[in-house]
Amino acid sequence: MQVESHLELCWCLCLSLRPDIADLREQVGFDWFDEHGEYRTHYFDLFITRTDGTRIACAIRPVARTGGRFGRQMARIADQARSSRFADDVRLLTDADLDPVELHNAWLLHGVRAGDPPADAAAAQVLSEMTGTASLADLSARTGCGAAGFRALLRLVRSGQLRPVQNERITPATLAYKRSDL
Repeated sequence: MQVESHLELCWCLCLSLRPDIADLREQVGFDWFDEHGEYRTHYFDLFITRTDGTRIACAIRPVARTGGRFGRQMARIADQARSSRFADDVRLLTDADLDPVELHNAWLLHGVRAGDPPADAAAAQVLSEMTGTASLADLSARTGCGAAGFRALLRLVRSGQLRPVQNERITPATLAYKRSDL
């Protein structure tokens, strides 16, 4: 993904980890016509396809830049995008809409994306033997890999195989369960 701002990066990280997102693309063009009938192209910052097939075109702006001309044009663009079936919905994502817990966890999980085969194998073994809930610290100790084991468990959280019990900032004290225990 190539993003044009820190806010876009934050949204990309958060959205890429949501289990209902099947595809995420950036800078998708949509041709629309303005109030004078002139055709223009608007580039949506993100274009999401959900696992149910729903397509959502997203504009990303700081709250301070959502009014005025942009706000008027975006209402027209959104109406045309929906009526032409370019997208099922159009959303404006702002800095105020970001969940600080989700953002913290997205950065954390982004930071551990590179694999470590021995630690990943140990974490997978611990996961296969897991029943009920356990703290990430306890699971990490079971891997026998120290900090590398903790990072491997975070990769399992990232992939959805291991899930926190609560929506909270992920720490070693976070209680988690394996997806198959749902």
